[in-house]
Amino acid sequence: MVALDITTGLRRGELEAVRWEDLNASDGYIRVKEHHYRGHLDDPKTEAGFRNAPVPAPVLALLQDWKKATKRTKPIDFIFATRNGKPESGNNIL
Repeated sequence: MVALDITTGLRRGELEAVRWEDLNASDGYIRVKEHHYRGHLDDPKTEAGFRNAPVPAPVLALLQDWKKATKRTKPIDFIFATRNGKPESGNNIL
């Protein structure tokens, strides 16, 4: 999670809301289309928030390793989900 955040500059709420379907490993980017805040999912704050964030190859490899280790790998699943499949809480991340 930290490697993805550092290399892409995703905001915390965007990082919490990213799903497997948003990851385009073949082209090396994550599509930012949602934002999570206090249990609610919504669009990003501004129109500029909708974007494709490039992901470096070493971070893509880490994400693929994470996908092998996690139980939630359906396209609609959050990449960084809780045991219940919900987005991770920003307070827990901090």
